[in-house]
Amino acid sequence: MAAAPKKKVLISVADKRYLTTFARDLIKYGYEIYASGGTQAKLKEAGIPSKDISRALSAPEILGGRVKTLHVNVMASILADPANAQHNKDMTKLGLSGFSMVVVNFYPFSEKVIPGKTAPDAAVELVDIGGPTMVRAAAKNYKNVAVVSNVEQYKDVTRELKAGEGLLNQGFRMRLAAEAFACTAQYEQSIAAYFAHMAPKPAEAAPAAISSAESTAPAPKAKPAADLLPAKLAVNLRQTDSLRYGENPHQPAARYSADSLASVPFRFLQGKEMSYNNYHDASAALAVVSADYSRSCAACVVKHQNPCGAAIGDDPVKTFMEAWKADEESAFGGIIGLNFTVDAKVAAEIRRSFFEIVVAPGFDDAAKAELSSKKNLILLQASPADVRQVMAGTPRLTSSLFGYFLQGFDNESENWEQLNVVSQVQPAEKLREDILTGLRYVRFLKSNALCVVKDGVMVGAGLGQMSRVSACRIALENAGKRAAGAVLVSDGFFPFADSLELAAKAKVGCVVAPAGSKRDMEVVAAANSLKLPLVFCPNRHFLH
Repeated sequence: MAAAPKKKVLISVADKRYLTTFARDLIKYGYEIYASGGTQAKLKEAGIPSKDISRALSAPEILGGRVKTLHVNVMASILADPANAQHNKDMTKLGLSGFSMVVVNFYPFSEKVIPGKTAPDAAVELVDIGGPTMVRAAAKNYKNVAVVSNVEQYKDVTRELKAGEGLLNQGFRMRLAAEAFACTAQYEQSIAAYFAHMAPKPAEAAPAAISSAESTAPAPKAKPAADLLPAKLAVNLRQTDSLRYGENPHQPAARYSADSLASVPFRFLQGKEMSYNNYHDASAALAVVSADYSRSCAACVVKHQNPCGAAIGDDPVKTFMEAWKADEESAFGGIIGLNFTVDAKVAAEIRRSFFEIVVAPGFDDAAKAELSSKKNLILLQASPADVRQVMAGTPRLTSSLFGYFLQGFDNESENWEQLNVVSQVQPAEKLREDILTGLRYVRFLKSNALCVVKDGVMVGAGLGQMSRVSACRIALENAGKRAAGAVLVSDGFFPFADSLELAAKAKVGCVVAPAGSKRDMEVVAAANSLKLPLVFCPNRHFLH
């Protein structure tokens, strides 16, 4: 009895992890391997027999290897349907037989190409042409060809081959085809996103590469709405982390990256596994300290995505201490955000209390050693310069039961010339810096929100309230005696004069809010009656 003909598998992979193990398994289950250049070299090095596809199918590489598998003989061997008489006739004429499996993965475009940093000439060399073509062809012919498009599928394929005594059932091949089409769609979208980012807009010059160096300069100018909010946006998500749990321990969660939307790069240096809330809190802390401030150092402590204390200054230790001590009780178990490198002195202060996360642009060796004893303390390294770049050039994606929404980040930072003193009493000259600093802080508090700022420190905050006067009352109560002579900043207008009455009672030095209420004139009149400086700003800063 003649032996059954061997099944043919085409292997051409950029990601060569686990290749030799998988190849040996395929041989064990009766497959004959055909491989392209680098893949065959890897197999040969491991002593695994394979045939050079270029020679075996008379499909020579040309254009310096840019064209390898894009040949009629290769495509026919993948697409041929044995149940089709015309296909069989054509294959006989060409002297070909079909593949039973195609194992292909692509050049690592999204892993190595960064919009704004990778030059187009380098990026195009990582655009895979033959790989996606073979994968799509095999997926189209899934009834006859199994397509393996990801190294993570190797174990599943081997398991199914064992269960099927060397054969793969049609249902499993259809599952592989679905994953293959998702893979090619995501790959193409990552390339499209890069070109959309890099292509010059009308009346623009070609974009220059962005330096990765840390910068304390203000955020780049935000993109206009037409560029920031595309008419169509294909968001392909790939799972990067499985999280400890979601918003609550009974909710499963994972973190995903989107090829079409930039995110801030970071390094995990130590600590326990991150949860859903950890990521959101760390993001909030990083955003606060990445704003443009008048001082070189910025620090905050965040709880439930809201800063409970924030400070700016010129000395790292003092700035952190003021942010922490602004509301030490709430800061317990919080997330620290810093815009400066953590050294041994700052680390020693951090060790004095319980915090969950420290996110900063760097940690020197002495700081790492100081904090290494706190095994569960998470250290994240992330750059404020990268945050400013993402917030200026990438829309923010949110979702609800009614759909998905894109909007720009709130990047508006007011200067003194944009403000309007509407009261008869002028604010003291020394309060100007706190007025502008408070307008930065209030952007990061959930509405309704007010904050009390004194000497660069947010000493009180009221937020997330249904009424503005309730938020005002809470902010002033949290500030206590520190409210005297301080600046009170509101993220929205005052619908009534009641908040100003509370501010006057607390001896606040100045109140800041946007205009827009039907009772603005009554509010201004109340400020004049109370001899309280009142400043109107041009922008509302709600955060929901």
